[in-house]
Amino acid sequence: MLFLAVALYPEVQRKAQAELDAVVGPNRLPVFEGRPSLPYINAVVKESLRWHLVVPLGGPFLFTMVTAILEGSQGVPHMATNNEECDGYYILKGTIVIANAWPV
Repeated sequence: MLFLAVALYPEVQRKAQAELDAVVGPNRLPVFEGRPSLPYINAVVKESLRWHLVVPLGGPFLFTMVTAILEGSQGVPHMATNNEECDGYYILKGTIVIANAWPV
């Protein structure tokens, strides 16, 4: 998703690259210890993660639990707290499910 953010906003890419060039330089890769010196890069990464999660966190994602089970998607496991019916499937209370954050 980070690539989408910079593709949609080329000025963000230019500003992020300028920060990298100024702090890290052209002859080495950034390291985790340098994060405090890269506030703009950190903000871009956080905003990208806000747009599109890496893993599902819960809430509305539970409604896609059957899709997740059938398609084997990866994510944070949950437990059904009530008996539910979802897309014609009956899910028993206590069933462990993995929600699909990006349903197809």
